[in-house]
Amino acid sequence: MFTLLLSGVHGGVGTTAVAANLAAALQGQGLRCLCLDLNADNTLRLSLAARPEEPAGWARAMLDGGDWRDAAWQHADGRWLLPFGELNASELREVWRRLLNDESPLPALLAQLRELPMDCMVIDAPVVTALPNLDSLAVDCQIVVAAPDSASYTLLKQRGDSLLSATSRILINRLQSGVELNSDIAKLMADDFAALLLPSVIHEDLVIAEAEAQLQPVIVSAPDSQATQDFQRLAVWCSALRMRQRE
Repeated sequence: MFTLLLSGVHGGVGTTAVAANLAAALQGQGLRCLCLDLNADNTLRLSLAARPEEPAGWARAMLDGGDWRDAAWQHADGRWLLPFGELNASELREVWRRLLNDESPLPALLAQLRELPMDCMVIDAPVVTALPNLDSLAVDCQIVVAAPDSASYTLLKQRGDSLLSATSRILINRLQSGVELNSDIAKLMADDFAALLLPSVIHEDLVIAEAEAQLQPVIVSAPDSQATQDFQRLAVWCSALRMRQRE
């Protein structure tokens, strides 16, 4: 199963929205897509219109000794979701204690998920520095989501060696072409990270927030929008990478 892991350079860059809409675009191309939420805030389920009161998830199942399969949920468009689950503070500390352990259960979970009859898995992950043992997850591509702002650029410049792996590609999200500072920082990123920068960007578009409020992917709620074009281009790039890796 082709596996994409999305994580932000820092918080607030819109990684969850990118993960949900990219998965929808991949599903729209005919790929059977599974979404996995590794974030403790457990919000990917909201983007896929799952029941907000539902506490089930893979982390919840791990603590309770249950089966993560019971927490999986299918969206009307065919995408499958495995949420993180609802945990209190002490339960969350225990989950992270296990994930930081040398015998973390996360690689084993991903191995089981890869055996499912799916074509691709989109993982919504915490910020790069918060996710332990990234290399052990053996993903096909890590998309590092960055905003065209000084914080993203500075972190990439100062911590690039630790933030980026051999499979990393940088995606600029929320680009406002008419804002000079946005465009200038995006150009700096293109100059300094040319080999790692994805050829497409996601523009700032109000229809993305409107789609989230409607519990729909933007390609459904606003099919003619700039955002839809952006996500479809990104999905085409991901599909092409998947095909190259299968050759």
